[in-house]
Amino acid sequence: MRRVLVLLSTIAAAVAALCAVTMPAYASPAAATTAATPAASPVDSNFSFCNSNIACFKAKLHFAGHKSFTLSSIQLENKLCDNRSAYADVYDQNGYMYEFRNSSCNTTKDFSSVNLNDSGGVHYVYIALYQCNLNIITGCSSNKNSTWHYNPYW
Repeated sequence: MRRVLVLLSTIAAAVAALCAVTMPAYASPAAATTAATPAASPVDSNFSFCNSNIACFKAKLHFAGHKSFTLSSIQLENKLCDNRSAYADVYDQNGYMYEFRNSSCNTTKDFSSVNLNDSGGVHYVYIALYQCNLNIITGCSSNKNSTWHYNPYW
């Protein structure tokens, strides 16, 4: 019986020590209202970035709901004349969704708006920007990924 009591008191002491370390000190309700609240992700945002001197991509992103979004005012600039096309691939958390291609060097190509959907929902969207061709020797450049744009409807 004594062993059980010693064991229980040891466990109780360990739990108390753990709670003292992990439990935050009491904060008054006034302190809670002054804490910073993270801003919600915007419904509208912009992509505007380059992959070094290879290519640049610009577009407006509008989240239409939990499962869909629209890209508009889309531009893909192919900055090099090395027999490769510039690509901007659209991804969400589930993978590849769409691709834009500009095969003309030193040009900026405009694209029509696209509406994209994912039946599983769209948590975030990002763009992978690179150049590529079918030549095994020159092949593809490395990818430059945009920042993730989070869906406020998620």
